[in-house]
Amino acid sequence: MLVVALAVFVAYAVSRPDPVATLGRLYDDSVYLSIGKSIADGEGYRSAQLVGTPVHVKFPPLLPATYAVFWRVFGTLDGVAGAALWLNILVAAASGGFLWWIGRRDLEAHPIVVLLMCITPLLSARTMFYFSGPMGEPWMLLGWLAALVLVRQLMPDGDERSRWRPIAIALGLVLAATVLARTQGVAVTAGVILGAVIGKVTWRAVVTSIVTIVIPLGVWGLWHGAMVRRGPVSALPDQASYLSWLPTGGLGEALTFGARVAQMTAREYVRAAPVILVGWDSPKTMVVAGAFILVGLIGAVMLVRRMPALTASLLLIAGVLAVWPYAEDRFLTPLVPILGLTGAYAVQRVLGMMPALVRRGALIGVGVVATLLLANSARTRVDALRGEATSPFVMAFARITGWVRESTAPTEHIMAPWGGVIYLRTGRRTSIANPEEPALAPSALAVPERFYASRLLADTVDVVVLWDGAPGRSAGALREMAARCPQLLTKLPPPVDSTVPAASAGQPPANVHFYRVRRDVPCLERFARGEAAPRTPENKNAP
Repeated sequence: MLVVALAVFVAYAVSRPDPVATLGRLYDDSVYLSIGKSIADGEGYRSAQLVGTPVHVKFPPLLPATYAVFWRVFGTLDGVAGAALWLNILVAAASGGFLWWIGRRDLEAHPIVVLLMCITPLLSARTMFYFSGPMGEPWMLLGWLAALVLVRQLMPDGDERSRWRPIAIALGLVLAATVLARTQGVAVTAGVILGAVIGKVTWRAVVTSIVTIVIPLGVWGLWHGAMVRRGPVSALPDQASYLSWLPTGGLGEALTFGARVAQMTAREYVRAAPVILVGWDSPKTMVVAGAFILVGLIGAVMLVRRMPALTASLLLIAGVLAVWPYAEDRFLTPLVPILGLTGAYAVQRVLGMMPALVRRGALIGVGVVATLLLANSARTRVDALRGEATSPFVMAFARITGWVRESTAPTEHIMAPWGGVIYLRTGRRTSIANPEEPALAPSALAVPERFYASRLLADTVDVVVLWDGAPGRSAGALREMAARCPQLLTKLPPPVDSTVPAASAGQPPANVHFYRVRRDVPCLERFARGEAAPRTPENKNAP
């Protein structure tokens, strides 16, 4: 277990990215650090990166509270981002150790099988990409695995069943921490408790664990609810509670909504699974991912009686992801190694039925596949590290933050993509240019000009930054508004600071544009009311 944890640690450590230069690639990473800074600065649980510093209502508190400690200890973005990176590397390494422990000790799988089914997904290039940033997925995986180890000790055949009370309390604390690290951990918690009941854990131990879970979650819920009632709270869709994404029209509407979302997320996760496992999407890798999922599901069924908490938590979190109205491939990163555990059990049972000679040949084949996957992941990570300094994201945000730091006042407000990065690097409050929205919900951008005009006014935006390489609809909408609204946006000169990296050989320049905003033009108010403004072809200030 310790050797595997050390190997995982080394793999992550030698391929770690620059924690500041790449901050923001995951979007939520900068938000976690911003909330932590707000706590450390005494402003409370707020989105410090946003104009008005509204109370944050979506992310749970464990990571921001941890990063608040880092802000108090280190005091600089370099120190905090670096500490967050190394902490997540330690969490990933511990997860690797627990995967090995469960696979070898509880499931009695061969080391080569555990390597392929459990450790290889943890060391895939995509998983390492997400686990190396200040994100909640590695914490959720570690809490999930630790809970499985603890609940196993409480079952009738557990080694420590006689010492049930401290183990039950530890289980409750671990599950509470998992939920406080990632909201989707609620499904893990429900599955582990359900598995404990199915596994005939004593009612005293189950009740003790539930009480231990409820106390910290209840305290956080009451305290956070009081903060939300005092406000202010942002009205933007990606600043709303997860519960606001769900329908409120009754059971029939909820079932219809769930079915529609599941249909959408199924397509997304089918495409994402081979990327998470192998590194790219193709017919061949789709077959590999399909086989992995099938074997994992078969193993989950086989483990219903032996490790019901594993099966129940796996199926519940899969169900939650299916109806979660915002699909993203990183949501699979904690799920895939757990699915690998159940798959390892199924593979081991098949190997056990083979003749000795055939079994040895099969294990050699499994070892070859694991080696190829690990080698491919290592090559991908090394290539990414080499190209990090000249990647479009790093170059664009070096230009943006360098210009904002030198050309704007500390009190000015900036509308730009990835506002959290700009706030952390420059201290400027930001306005969200491209809000994330849940699927199947009415879009805040149904009338883009109305949305952006309202944000420019409500957030008293002084400067707009457009990056042609950023996703979202802001650039087109703002340029259309500028074409119809003379003097709304005035183009400003690009950065000339020599510290801002230029395009290297073979790399296109970062197409970043900066504009000064005039909020007193009459047509901006018309846009905010939803009225169209006439187009002015001779507008020389249009982007």
